Amino acid sequence: MSSARRGGSFAPFAGRATRTTALALVLTAACGDAKEPAARATASTATGATTSSGIRGSHPFAPDIAWDAPAGWEVIPAEGAFRKAAYRVPRAPGDTADGELTVVVAGGGVGQNIERWKSQFELEPTDPLKVDERQIAGMKLTLVELHGAFKGSGMPGEKTEPRPGWAMLAAVVPTRPQAYFFKLTGPRATVEAAKAGFDALIASLRLP
Repeated sequence: MSSARRGGSFAPFAGRATRTTALALVLTAACGDAKEPAARATASTATGATTSSGIRGSHPFAPDIAWDAPAGWEVIPAEGAFRKAAYRVPRAPGDTADGELTVVVAGGGVGQNIERWKSQFELEPTDPLKVDERQIAGMKLTLVELHGAFKGSGMPGEKTEPRPGWAMLAAVVPTRPQAYFFKLTGPRATVEAAKAGFDALIASLRLP
């Protein structure tokens, strides 16, 4: 009888222990599941922090194109119907504004677009427009450099007051039937400091 009571008295505790153990196993499994997405998110974030960037299938009327952007250039929203990507380029010491690189898909010949870029500047008479050509991934690119007072790109709502002491680096990438245009604008010191990064980005251009 005494033994039976002991057995009866311990049965509820055994049940509670079993439920506690089961609950612990459930919580452990849940914690394990919670940690796995976090690890995946960390890996995803790390991947996003690399210098690899680009457009894949971004425009139905131009071939895909990809490139590697400098790690210090921050991806920002690409505003406007023709902009496919944009980056904020860190300002140089002493400058009051960051630079900006935009990637645009549009029509028009090389000469037509160079004239449009010239119209966005009050060019310095002693520092003329510079135009160069380069072969990248089987494509003949046109590179443009401008200095002067930047009047803006003409986008709606953009500040139009000329900004003296600015510069532009641009590249025309002749994909078909429309071209990609890479354009970096900002205070001159900032643009000059970013020139090596811009050249590296252009050198990394490739078609799949």
